[in-house]
Amino acid sequence: MTTAARPLSLRAILIGAAIDIGGTLSASFMIGVVAAIVLFIQGVPPDRMAEVLRSDARILLAWLAYGLVFSFLGAFVAARLAGQRELTHAVATTAICVPLGLTLFLLGVGGDAPAWYRPAGYALMVPATLLASAVAQRQNRRAPTTGT
Repeated sequence: MTTAARPLSLRAILIGAAIDIGGTLSASFMIGVVAAIVLFIQGVPPDRMAEVLRSDARILLAWLAYGLVFSFLGAFVAARLAGQRELTHAVATTAICVPLGLTLFLLGVGGDAPAWYRPAGYALMVPATLLASAVAQRQNRRAPTTGT
């Protein structure tokens, strides 16, 4: 069987998606907790806390950066575990995460954010996915995995 004809590894894709989603949600929670503690120490009233969390550029950029780190990691792990068709596996992982992220947003998970925030995050997932695929492909060529 040629490399191009090998099937996708659903296991690799699902593990990658779990890393992306789980890591992003965990990091977002931790950043929110730390930021809330810092704001509390700075004297921000509790009734203004959510508003400040959603509007402080430093907090938003930290959430965005860590979300992209986990998007990269999820796509990378999927591509690396698959051991072949790295771009396809990385893109498949991202293709699961984007609609799931939009669904969570529509359900109200994550609260309100400025208009630029979500489009920027989704747009930046493209280069993160491409980079993850390229790095995984390079690693797979050096030390191939068995593929799943």
